[in-house]
Amino acid sequence: IGERVEVEEFTSHDNGLLKALVEIVENHPEDPVLFFTFKPRPGQPNCRQALEDAIREKGIDLEKQLTVKGKEVPRFNFLTHGNETASNDYGHCKVVVFVGLLHLPKTILAGKILSQKRDLLANLTPEELAGVEATEQGAALFQGACRGPMTWYRKSGHRVKSG
Repeated sequence: IGERVEVEEFTSHDNGLLKALVEIVENHPEDPVLFFTFKPRPGQPNCRQALEDAIREKGIDLEKQLTVKGKEVPRFNFLTHGNETASNDYGHCKVVVFVGLLHLPKTILAGKILSQKRDLLANLTPEELAGVEATEQGAALFQGACRGPMTWYRKSGHRVKSG
């Protein structure tokens, strides 16, 4: 979901993607879930609200608490895009879902590539631009996934601090 039209499509009740996200929730009734959503903007549909409404319509309690490793935690957790590296407080979330993905416009990405080359007139192929774009998006997805269960990767179950 990168453009306003797509956000509007997402928030409509007959949207297949919204239904699929609710199905993920239904298929993981005892697993904490972390959603990354777009920050609400004035005059635009609110993705988080649409998702919460769709979950509630299925009779699912958004305030439910679960016990994970002896600790009470919320079943549903929400962060906005851009917070993929912000916190390790969501390691209890077994399911991480991106509702869309922020990405740079291709013209800005091309400008960054050329400035790193220190040659604004350098040749930039469509394949090179696509490769960098995929890498940028993959990095955001990886960082977001690391807010969830990937933060626990020792057999002891202890969180490994990064950096």
